[in-house]
Amino acid sequence: MRGGCCLQAHHFEEAIAQANLALELEPGLAGATACIARAERDTQVYRSILDRGERTSFFNRAMAYAGVGREEEALRALQSSYEQREVIMPLVRTEPAFTGLHGDPRFREIVGKMGLP
Repeated sequence: MRGGCCLQAHHFEEAIAQANLALELEPGLAGATACIARAERDTQVYRSILDRGERTSFFNRAMAYAGVGREEEALRALQSSYEQREVIMPLVRTEPAFTGLHGDPRFREIVGKMGLP
């Protein structure tokens, strides 16, 4: 199901839309229902992180911004995470929330400054 792929890429709105299409074709499809539930839960988690603001790391804020489609803020938070030398930064290349940022030159610059492949 395409919704599951979108979910793994943290494209939650698209995951929900695709899962709803699947439900139109096959009402009650358990995988589609689960996809919607998880996308809604993860979106709420990211919004909760953003609501906490200063009480969370720049890296977590970057994940949350990316997760809700706010790429500019995500990149600024990643830059701050890099500048603060947050210990979690080596995960920047493998964190699924940042998949949509991989093609952005600013993301590649941050990764390059860290010496990551």
